[in-house]
Amino acid sequence: MHAGELLDGPRIGLDLTGLSQEARALASSMSDTYDLLVMANNTPAVALGRGDSPEKISLALNRHRAAVVDAELAPLPAPAPNTPVWTVRYYSHGGFVAALTSGGNDAGPHRGWGYAPTPQSAIATVTGFTHHRPPVVVIDPPVPSPVQLAEPSSEADTSVEGQRVRELLLHRGAAYQEHVDACARAAEVLRETDIDAYLKERARLLNDTAPQLQHARILFDAPNAVNRDHRGYFKTTLWVPTRLVVSTDHRTWGDFGGHRPYVPHQIAQGLADATDLDAFTTELFTDEINLTHTLAWAGPVYTVSANGNHRVHIARMLDLPWLATTVTYQTPPPAWRSLSMFSVESQWAKTRRSEKWVQQRQDLIEGLIRRGIVEGEFDDTPDLFNRTLTCTRLPAPWLIRAPELAVAANTYYEALYPGALAMLGIPAEVGTDAKAWARWLTTSA
Repeated sequence: MHAGELLDGPRIGLDLTGLSQEARALASSMSDTYDLLVMANNTPAVALGRGDSPEKISLALNRHRAAVVDAELAPLPAPAPNTPVWTVRYYSHGGFVAALTSGGNDAGPHRGWGYAPTPQSAIATVTGFTHHRPPVVVIDPPVPSPVQLAEPSSEADTSVEGQRVRELLLHRGAAYQEHVDACARAAEVLRETDIDAYLKERARLLNDTAPQLQHARILFDAPNAVNRDHRGYFKTTLWVPTRLVVSTDHRTWGDFGGHRPYVPHQIAQGLADATDLDAFTTELFTDEINLTHTLAWAGPVYTVSANGNHRVHIARMLDLPWLATTVTYQTPPPAWRSLSMFSVESQWAKTRRSEKWVQQRQDLIEGLIRRGIVEGEFDDTPDLFNRTLTCTRLPAPWLIRAPELAVAANTYYEALYPGALAMLGIPAEVGTDAKAWARWLTTSA
């Protein structure tokens, strides 16, 4: 019987609760110290000295991990002309708050919040959020050196210092006015028609002419980082063009599979009956729509994450051009193993692990590198599945996927951002055809 169990046992006849708790705390501390020593012993850059305390060892490890994270970050792109300037306040727990101090517009963002393991990682995260138009990012106040790595924790939640959609709505501006004007036009139509029939027809037309992007979760999911210390995110509120929301949890416009199917009618009826479109807009967006922000070279795309499926659908059906939203951007990893790519994609392909699969994928990615679309290199690990790709430039996450998936996303993206493929030097007839794409990447022709 363990000492803790003995002290807790009813047969002892004494109240030793305090002693039992101390014993358990000591056991936990000893276990943590052992794990710390193992980690330090496996980290050649951290030298253990006789008499070093656990606190000193932990500090040395965290400083080393922070230095590794910063060294592995991709070089920051040169700021764009007349670029926005973000000022970031970084806290020791890893949370940060970013404020746009110049170069913004009324559509947002104006203020954001997030987590990053180091200040430099926070700069990379905010920069990555608008990678298609790189900003200037400044840490203020400066963080003392040497930097320690901040682990994710509840303390790092700085959302209370961020911006809410209700505040975004108060800015008004061009996007807000375009939304209100579109609401006025839609309301006129709704008052003169059978709402259910109208929404059904609008959904049919959307599904025929502008269906949602299939397999978006696979296309946009990033592989797992080799160095798990690379974890970071940035959240903010902004007006998002409705057409850039390429996928929701209900993949057919107007079809919710029995999940609150009455909501679109309620919203449409509310708009038809509205006498105050500002009040309608506030009610429509205050329960925040949550989107995932996926960076790509010509501009971002979005998917619904936690909330807002019905409102995205109704906005498309009523041709409302803007959505006031909260968006989340996850920092992509600088390096990952081939196995991680397979793990994500196998959900779609339903294939087993094989060297043929991983060799084909490596050939495609090496073609992307050779064509100058991706910047990176594989290491020389003999086991192909454990081979690591270090990537300093990946214009969009779907480019490394199977040809069928990649060209589907390319085609969709080209429709959203005409000329996008040409920006990367990809012929349109190549980037939108799976066989041509695979052939182009695996040959020099």
